Amino acid sequence: MLLLLTGCTGLPRDSEVEPRLTVDNADQRPAIVVEPEPPGVDAGPEEIAAGFIRAHNGVPEGFATARQYLAGTALDGWSPDQGILLLSSSNLSARRIAGGRVVVTAVAEAQVDPEGHVTQLPTEERRTLQLGVSQVAGAPGG
Repeated sequence: MLLLLTGCTGLPRDSEVEPRLTVDNADQRPAIVVEPEPPGVDAGPEEIAAGFIRAHNGVPEGFATARQYLAGTALDGWSPDQGILLLSSSNLSARRIAGGRVVVTAVAEAQVDPEGHVTQLPTEERRTLQLGVSQVAGAPGG
């Protein structure tokens, strides 16, 4: 009994009850659904790389559209659950460099860790990613 009473001594005695919204009053607006574009038939390396990055908007559908941009070991080894950067797609750019690679640059605004926690970045950060892009036999356009 002494342990039970000792545990209650840390509770404040002078705080007031503050009303909160009940679950019944939750926002009833429909969710916004983003349907990312699949790879285009005649898309070049820059469009493929930028399209892959933009296709990450399809979270509710398990990244199915983003997976359409991948093949072989890239598809087998890709895990979107490792963490996500939230990018400003209005600033996304892609340019081809040597060796079948494309550099994609965008402004990062926040990040999501593997547990799903979102953290706003203190300042917007310009991020760069190099992606290998190659034509796959049997894929559209090849």
